[in-house]
Amino acid sequence: MYNEFSPSQFSKTGEVVLIPWNNAEGVLRLERSKFKGDFYRLAHYFQPQINPLYCGIATSVIILNALRAEKNAIPSQKKMEVKTPKVWGGKKILFPSYSQLTFLNAETDKVKPRDIINLDNVKHEEDLSEKDFDPGLSLEELKQILEQYGLKVKINHASQKPKAGIKTFGKAVSTTLNDANTFIIANFKGSRIGGKTNGHISPLAAYDEKSDSVLILDVAGHKNSWYWAPLEHLYRAMMSDEQGVCRGWLIVSNA
Repeated sequence: MYNEFSPSQFSKTGEVVLIPWNNAEGVLRLERSKFKGDFYRLAHYFQPQINPLYCGIATSVIILNALRAEKNAIPSQKKMEVKTPKVWGGKKILFPSYSQLTFLNAETDKVKPRDIINLDNVKHEEDLSEKDFDPGLSLEELKQILEQYGLKVKINHASQKPKAGIKTFGKAVSTTLNDANTFIIANFKGSRIGGKTNGHISPLAAYDEKSDSVLILDVAGHKNSWYWAPLEHLYRAMMSDEQGVCRGWLIVSNA
């Protein structure tokens, strides 16, 4: 099913052409895009994932901060606070911003324990089998964790009938990107579109009609920069198995 792309969308080596967001073509696409509101809402809060397993967590932190920071709706993260010396008053410097370092907590453990997500159970691997290792977050797990943070989340899985599915995804992209209160998160196999990631999660920020491409704010900063990918190819990269179902996308907003 992955050999149906238009040849014009490939490089001479047969890879899907990904356009860096900050080269001449990438900048042009952003300038002419009519669906780029989320780029400006997300860019300020962007942060790359802090380890190889945290693509879903980094994406969540970006989205949460974008939804709540300007509304002063983020509680100070106690583990991130700094206590000043007594000669300065001994007060705490608050940190009202979500952090990858504090994102996982007792509530998120109800969805998936931190030691499983972080692969910390490898310390006891002599007592475990292959099925006991399941690092990172699936799309469904990410949905449930975001709901623990009081967000409204709609999950959409890619269809094995891509013609209709691509149309549905395209409509979701264009509708969401100019909605100030709603964001879209993609779960896809990066290697299927020429990226350096495998199963991966990142926020989408803009859509360019002329090139029919979407801007992915890739959180894997240690591997990729932000880039434009053909919308159809991104969709087909979602048509890859994850725990028995296709990958897909989340539509996220405050409840």
